[in-house]
Amino acid sequence: MRHSFVFGAVFLAPSLAFVPVTGGATEATATATTTSAASYIAQAGAGDLFEIQSSQLAQQKRAHQMALDLHQSYGTPGDRPALKQVAAKAVPIVEKHIVALKAL
Repeated sequence: MRHSFVFGAVFLAPSLAFVPVTGGATEATATATTTSAASYIAQAGAGDLFEIQSSQLAQQKRAHQMALDLHQSYGTPGDRPALKQVAAKAVPIVEKHIVALKAL
């Protein structure tokens, strides 16, 4: 699912570098993690199964809200038409995901 990477990139963007791979494409490679990202990664693997699932759900809710805030804030005042268009199209998708997460 391509959009899953987008949400991960929003959360971990300061930690990614895009490097060339075969065929002229690029690939995201982790370079370092921010303090908050490292904390979330550590929490994701701690505790029993219920705690892990609860932690991951909370993280997904937060990451989706961060993605929504990002796209909404760029969709109107952004200075690059192509990015504004992508941001505007992403907002309803992220909103649907937030509704689905609330139902879990």
